[in-house]
Amino acid sequence: MPDAPSTLDRDTALLERLLGSVLVEQEGRAFRERVFWLRDKAAQLRADPEGTDAEELVDAIRRLSSSQLGPIVRACSMSLQLSNIAEELERLRRRRAHDADDQGPQRESLAAAAATTAGLSRDERARALADLDVALVMTAHPTEATRRSIFDHQQRAWALMETLDDPRIGPTRRRTFEDELRETLTVWWQTDDVRARRPRPDDEVRRTLLHVEGVLYDAVPDLLLELSRTLGVAWPPADTAGGSGDAGSSAATATGSSSVTTGATAGGATAGGARAGGATSATGATSAAGTPGTASGARRTVPTAGTGAAAGRAPIRFGSWAGGDMDGNPNVGPDTIAASLQRHRRTALRLLGERVDRLAVHFSQADDRVFVTDDLKRSIERDERELPRVTFQGASANEPFRRKLTFIAARLERAAQRGEGGYERVEELIADLSLLRASCSSTLVAHGRIARLLAQARTFGFLVAALDVRQSAGPLQHATAALIDGYADEDEAGRQRLLVEALEGPPGFAREVDDEDAATTIAGIAAVGRAIADHGPHAIGRLIIAMARQPSDVLCTQFLLRHTAADLDGGALPHDTPAVPIVPLFETVDDLAAAEATMGDLYATAPYADHVERCGGAQEIMLGYSDSAKDGGFIASQWGLYGAQERLVAQADEQGIAVRFFHGRGGSTSRGGGPHHRAILSQPPGSVRGRIAITEQGETLSQRYPHPELAVRSLEQTVSAVVLATLTPPAEPAPAYRAALDELTTVSRETYRALVFDDERFPRLLHQAAPLAELSEMNIGSRPAKRGGTTGVDGLRAIPWVFAWMQNRILLPAWYGTGTALEQGDRELQREMVERWPFFRTILSMLEMSLFKSDLGVAERYLELVDPDARELWTPIREEHARVQRVVLEIRGTPKLLDATPALQRRLAHRNPWIDPLSHIQVALLRRSRDGDEDAHGPLLSTIGGIAAGMRNTG
Repeated sequence: MPDAPSTLDRDTALLERLLGSVLVEQEGRAFRERVFWLRDKAAQLRADPEGTDAEELVDAIRRLSSSQLGPIVRACSMSLQLSNIAEELERLRRRRAHDADDQGPQRESLAAAAATTAGLSRDERARALADLDVALVMTAHPTEATRRSIFDHQQRAWALMETLDDPRIGPTRRRTFEDELRETLTVWWQTDDVRARRPRPDDEVRRTLLHVEGVLYDAVPDLLLELSRTLGVAWPPADTAGGSGDAGSSAATATGSSSVTTGATAGGATAGGARAGGATSATGATSAAGTPGTASGARRTVPTAGTGAAAGRAPIRFGSWAGGDMDGNPNVGPDTIAASLQRHRRTALRLLGERVDRLAVHFSQADDRVFVTDDLKRSIERDERELPRVTFQGASANEPFRRKLTFIAARLERAAQRGEGGYERVEELIADLSLLRASCSSTLVAHGRIARLLAQARTFGFLVAALDVRQSAGPLQHATAALIDGYADEDEAGRQRLLVEALEGPPGFAREVDDEDAATTIAGIAAVGRAIADHGPHAIGRLIIAMARQPSDVLCTQFLLRHTAADLDGGALPHDTPAVPIVPLFETVDDLAAAEATMGDLYATAPYADHVERCGGAQEIMLGYSDSAKDGGFIASQWGLYGAQERLVAQADEQGIAVRFFHGRGGSTSRGGGPHHRAILSQPPGSVRGRIAITEQGETLSQRYPHPELAVRSLEQTVSAVVLATLTPPAEPAPAYRAALDELTTVSRETYRALVFDDERFPRLLHQAAPLAELSEMNIGSRPAKRGGTTGVDGLRAIPWVFAWMQNRILLPAWYGTGTALEQGDRELQREMVERWPFFRTILSMLEMSLFKSDLGVAERYLELVDPDARELWTPIREEHARVQRVVLEIRGTPKLLDATPALQRRLAHRNPWIDPLSHIQVALLRRSRDGDEDAHGPLLSTIGGIAAGMRNTG
């Protein structure tokens, strides 16, 4: 293994040297010296706080004008972003070194999971892997502070640093690449780092798809190939012509499989429109050895609600909220839902077309060198009849692979235009590619590029990612009240009765709606049915109900979905209610506690039970980490989520329903952030079972997937954890452990709420000691930061709530209240829980990292901005911070935080000399901006982005 510190330091020094030369050229040598003096002074203050005069740093900042501070802020921010690039390159270097050393499976890899589960029977592993269904859902929450233009420059710098890491390049080429990197840094420096306008939903859609197109699309086949190599999953995944639909299977596929025979014959289209082209067999066109397929006329089955690789789709798939998240966002609605799916479709078809074209260049096989099946011959003949105008550039008559791929490319192009002869469904493309694979006459070729393309088609389909639609329970209830007489006046039981009557009656609305807000909500739900009619049954991944609290929140959503679908022009849907999973999102501690009762009432309601059955007997439930932590504090949130899952699993098992949990995790600790692998393994036993959905929010996309190889590593860590949690779940926690967590929850929640909700001074402390108002001007998301016009904690969304505490370096939501609770507990029992219980071990690790990243010395500077009476709250905050740090160290048995993980400790610490000056500058600019200095406003917004880049978990 390479020496991590030396290589990381080398890269950091190179980037800082090149940035320094850019600063000299663009701003002058004196400016460069000033920037690095601030960095060095901050580093000295960290290394020797007693012997370094902190006021010297603060005074130097105070003497500079706001216009002088602006470029300094940009330089510090850029240095932090370059440090992040160096860290990511180090991760890549370590991964490659591990592969080269061949010293056994890498930690948290699929190979390690295979070794851990090697003692299980083949049938046990096969059953678990058949149910493997990992959904990663990309959201557009406002936590990604980096502009797209800056992101592009970062990617170019990343690529050049990777090139410079190659020891084979000589001095001349090294100078050339360094000059190119310096040029990139210069253009980056000359680019505005704050958006001129708030991004529109379409901007967020494009940004989300950028991660898929640039990294994930080509990373997924590598992941699936490793899954096949280590655990025996089919490669390419489930070589059937069915399954993935147009964007990967919907959440309905979380459970047991059923299938229907399509009646496809070799010569024509199936009853459902799929072009069989002479499908070769129920399991694909060929055996591993590339033997011929079955005789023409073979019937095949297309799974409609199957699971995992065995059900005809990849075991990992993607979803998106961008353009579909209507919760509190007036900029999202029917138009953005339609436009988002259109952009998804254009992107998917373009990516497939590009790869088909590349494959056509590569597949030059002559017909006398391979066994061309009769099915493939007939398929080409049919193509010639249906697409007579297609021309073959460079494809000879004896090159059937190139001829077929030319037709495939033509059908993809026509599909993009919705033209005659184009593919209607991805299953048609998969069937055609399977015909080619059946004629490869070579295991290597059959498992090579065409298998990768099949894996991409099955995983990403014709939409890249299913679109989730989310709306809050409040607007859904309001819309329902506008449609059902007397609904608003009923209690919960009365509302359920009226909804059941409406759901059992004829579909369709009997009246017009005059209420503008209600009409807007109804139109948003109607867009779900329209999307399914236009793009197929898997276009909408799920319909999520935010702030779900009672059964009527779910039933009214089902009512609106059913009736809007029935009102579509021409009866475009085959059934009066789309089988779209309706997913309640339980967000507060109290709602999580009541979730079992809520779901019990729903399962006992005939119309909803029928809906669950039509969704494959599956129920997905989303768990809110953000609002539950904001509501009750970190430990109360975590334990509430754990207990809710236990109860909901037991309940679903009794009902014969397969429940899957959708974890709404963010980037920060208080929002459930942290490594996926550790978090998944800490879930309650029986809560995974091969099925899980997780949000990938904001900046976490850039951190987890900056490079294809690192993307494979991140995906592998997630999938391997699901495999282990399924095959080797943790033991049930001992009664003493449960009792300890109950007590911790009670004490920590009381302590937390006494400060955050019960003290009337606290909202002023928050608003004055953090750039909360300024955050709304950062233009980092299309969604407003607040619910309504309130300035209190209740009305503040969880994400800006966390963002604000990250900015002032306190990170209060991640730890406040835990010190008082832990201090009262049994230390020996707590150490035992860390050793034996993954859940508590994860809690302590997340807590320790948050404490390490917090800095109350720097944070104290923000108190200069706070009213004297609100400033008095600093005493309990400081005391609680000291208390929790002391107790965590006692439990760990180490003198310093993160001593057990020195690499992480060093990686987090090396950013501080650049973050600290930004924090001091932010305090100065906050004061000036609030005093009316207009020149301070722009640099102040830049400090927010710079600190976000340095902390790396903004929200």
